[in-house]
Amino acid sequence: MEHIAELTHLHDEIHTVTGTIAILLMFVHASWAIWTYVKGSAKAKKHFNRFSIVVWCIWLIPYLIGVYMGMRLHP
Repeated sequence: MEHIAELTHLHDEIHTVTGTIAILLMFVHASWAIWTYVKGSAKAKKHFNRFSIVVWCIWLIPYLIGVYMGMRLHP
């Protein structure tokens, strides 16, 4: 594990920061989804759909960094 950590130092920091942001956004996303489902109006559901797309696109950043790191370490 130390060898992998040494090889991916810069990418690991980027992956950690973007991953943390993505997890926090997913928590907000899940909370808003529950609220919209229970009490939301049609307008709230429309705004939720837009927010959902943005959150999933942001989530793809650390995911793709992880894929890149894995491919780079295991050619």
